[in-house]
Amino acid sequence: SFDVCTDEDECDDAPPPIFFGAQLAKVSGGLEWCGGKSIVVQCGDLLDRGDEELQVMECMADLAHQAEEAGGQVITLLGNHEIMNALGDLRYTSPQGDLSFTALED
Repeated sequence: SFDVCTDEDECDDAPPPIFFGAQLAKVSGGLEWCGGKSIVVQCGDLLDRGDEELQVMECMADLAHQAEEAGGQVITLLGNHEIMNALGDLRYTSPQGDLSFTALED
């Protein structure tokens, strides 16, 4: 079981704590997990948001790895844009974003 908390100080006995609006990662030359044993659920739609989609996905994967090492977790759900891309509906993709994924094929 777990409690849903908005402030870390209110969650001393919540196993594991989940924070909304709390800082779970910080930028210091990259994105660094600082959420301890917290669980983050990212609700999809990482794709079709600009030219750096691959970098965003890599960043989330790295953050998930860091969270796991700290006893936390990052759960990334598929949003409608991920599903649209998987089905071949690329009308919201950007040309530059497409190129970064194409480079993976080489």
